[in-house]
Amino acid sequence: MSRVKALVRMGVTLAVAAGAEATVHACPICFQIEDAHVTSGVRAAVGVLMGVTVAVMAPVVVFAVRFAKRERRG
Repeated sequence: MSRVKALVRMGVTLAVAAGAEATVHACPICFQIEDAHVTSGVRAAVGVLMGVTVAVMAPVVVFAVRFAKRERRG
């Protein structure tokens, strides 16, 4: 990517970020708002996403460890 394209993309990104409303910049948990519905929903979403990530990455790690052990022996 050329330097000019990178600078243009950075400028557009900064312009969009500057023009966004305050509610776009952070979630309710970051602002420590105690709205029960939104806060509990965000917490549940984070829990589900972390669970899916661990469930997908755990077999990959197990495979990599077993593969590394097998390569050391052979």
